[in-house]
Amino acid sequence: MITSFKTEGLGVGFDFDIALEANKQIYCFIGKNGIGKTQLLENMAKSLIYSHAMFSKNKSYKYANFFGQNHIYNKLKEYDLKLPLELEVNNFKIKDKTHQNWGFTSFGRIPNINGHTPFVCDKPIVFIGAKNRGFSKNIDSSNIKILPDKQHRFTDSFERTLSYLNGDGLEQQEIADWFASRLIINPNFVVKNQNKEQEAVTVLQLMDRLEPGLDLVNRREDGGSSLKLMFYEGQLLINDTPLDKLSTGFISIIKIFQEIVAGFSGWTDQANLNEVDGIVFIDEIEPHLHISWQTKIIGVLREFFPNTTFFISTHSPLVLSGLKNGEGYEMIRDGNFVKTKAVANIESYFLTDIVKEFFNVDLNKEKINHVDKEKQKKAKTALLDLVNNLQEEG
Repeated sequence: MITSFKTEGLGVGFDFDIALEANKQIYCFIGKNGIGKTQLLENMAKSLIYSHAMFSKNKSYKYANFFGQNHIYNKLKEYDLKLPLELEVNNFKIKDKTHQNWGFTSFGRIPNINGHTPFVCDKPIVFIGAKNRGFSKNIDSSNIKILPDKQHRFTDSFERTLSYLNGDGLEQQEIADWFASRLIINPNFVVKNQNKEQEAVTVLQLMDRLEPGLDLVNRREDGGSSLKLMFYEGQLLINDTPLDKLSTGFISIIKIFQEIVAGFSGWTDQANLNEVDGIVFIDEIEPHLHISWQTKIIGVLREFFPNTTFFISTHSPLVLSGLKNGEGYEMIRDGNFVKTKAVANIESYFLTDIVKEFFNVDLNKEKINHVDKEKQKKAKTALLDLVNNLQEEG
């Protein structure tokens, strides 16, 4: 989808001049603090929104004139989108400072400004930020909502993406409310195509993929699904544990999975959301996650969403160990530009090589420089065990 990305007048002390290999499912960015990983993902997502088919009336596009629908237009028209002065995607200049010399524009103006852009994104877009991802409250009984119609579901999901793009996080009761709106009403009394129970099932299935021993979803004899999820005395329990008592890692990964599913559901009525041809941005995918989940998360997303393109940033060498060749990019500063350097043959790297090459930490040298032999022995054993486990899983 994005093979090159260039900005001018970004306003953060540098600009981007990014080149990516075509036709990869995962694009994972690493680099030092302050190099611009979050800025890159945010501005890529904004550029796709700015040039999206939702603002076009060309009926050849799948998502043409989404924005023109009454509720969607009225809800989103006043939102502002902040962009650099010049913006180039895949060598197409979609914003030119000589004609569009401004930093902010409202959504209501985009159809008139950008009606004839040479680059058009015609896929669902979901952006998941890192803020507040590891924390959640339980159900607010005064805030339980009936699952709304499609236009409202779209604006709900799209506003969450905009919230993350603006540096905000989700409300802490978002997970509980989301599950409640899909499960708390008896599905026998919901019109078939409005029954979104499967969305909740999909999130729990993803958890089972990441941690098979959980068995959160089991198949009943009648073909239906039995879930280890229930509502009890005003609380949501997952695997018999109240939602707000779950670990920050558990909450963080549920939010990632939930946001993908909820985001796609807002864009489409497609039954199998794992088959949606969409684009997902995930900033700092690893916070709060156990090391075993960090090594698995890329593979789970790749296999469960085979038609989705992911743009991900990370500080974790364990996340990088799950990449395939052509999926990893190191961000480097070159004068006034931040560029990308493809990580060659990443599948052949050992964990110690990744840590040394991209994080400038020589684990072997660190152990040599410390004379505590017992600690050295334990550290070496733990590291070897981890490397062996990664190789076996790979």
